[in-house]
Amino acid sequence: MSPQRKFRLARTGVILVVLIILIAKCAGSDPPAKSAGSNTPRTTTPTKPATALTVTAALLPDKLPAAHYGTAAVTVGGKVIMPGGLDAKRVSSLVVWQFDPTSSKTVNIGKLPSAAHDGAVAAIGDTVWLLGGGKGSTALTTTVSIDTAGKTANAGKLPAARVDAAAATAADGASIYVVGGYDGKDNVTGTNEVLQTTDGVTFKVVATLAQSVRRPAVVLLEHSIYVIGGLWGANGAPISSIQRVDLDTGKASVAGQLPQAISGASAVVLKGSIFVAGGRTTDGRSDQILRIDPVSAATSVAGRLPAKSSDAMSAVVGDTAYLLGGLTPDVTDSIVTLTVNK
Repeated sequence: MSPQRKFRLARTGVILVVLIILIAKCAGSDPPAKSAGSNTPRTTTPTKPATALTVTAALLPDKLPAAHYGTAAVTVGGKVIMPGGLDAKRVSSLVVWQFDPTSSKTVNIGKLPSAAHDGAVAAIGDTVWLLGGGKGSTALTTTVSIDTAGKTANAGKLPAARVDAAAATAADGASIYVVGGYDGKDNVTGTNEVLQTTDGVTFKVVATLAQSVRRPAVVLLEHSIYVIGGLWGANGAPISSIQRVDLDTGKASVAGQLPQAISGASAVVLKGSIFVAGGRTTDGRSDQILRIDPVSAATSVAGRLPAKSSDAMSAVVGDTAYLLGGLTPDVTDSIVTLTVNK
């Protein structure tokens, strides 16, 4: 074999070796699969539930002008309005109180056209509405408007008398939903109609509760109303159901259950979670604060009140909830704050 032919064969062999090495590298370019304990990116779904939020309840040194309960509260312009209610002698009241969180002071800013207690309270824009309620043992149909200066006026009527109802303002602030209650006759089962109004005068039925109820705790979160506990039946027995009303579909369902039946509790939304404080159970009043997960309706203990209580007026200003007055079982003038722990 000539020297030139030997050289060509040697060069060809080198080229083949190089090609084989390159092909092997390309074929093995993907890294080997990592073990389950490696830092491979994982799904964002947690493998176990996140730590539930908890709250701290604190008693303010300032108090209401007098012991009070039996109404609801609503926040307008950073201040809390409380119309009517029951005084320490459990007599229907004419007062319209305004609580200022910046000073912790409460003042009387107006007078209702007629004394009332246990009406539904919510706001449309800057106007507060007191819808129905009771005077003595009589259930009312009247709707009363209250402006930011405390001026009040009879505006219209509900489709039927309703006391022990609750109300919530829609997310856009343009309408009110009235939930539960009853007509005040013979201690009968509460209503299951959910009403909507944009003017406090005209009302339409937008949903039917899965279970009729009165004296529930009610909050609105995004596109759902949560109706928590309350009383049901001729004997007024507390219930444990957590009802959810889907405002997009108008459908209502029982989404979950409280650990025990309860009525007269206070419900607020803080940091996107629902918290339910106090209330009356078959064993007496409660000091427990529960968190309700808005998606699953599962409950967890989130804290304790300074004292066992029920029927407090509740409102949220910023990141703080306020529970004003209530029963302990005596009528109280206390103010309690709820804040989410970081």
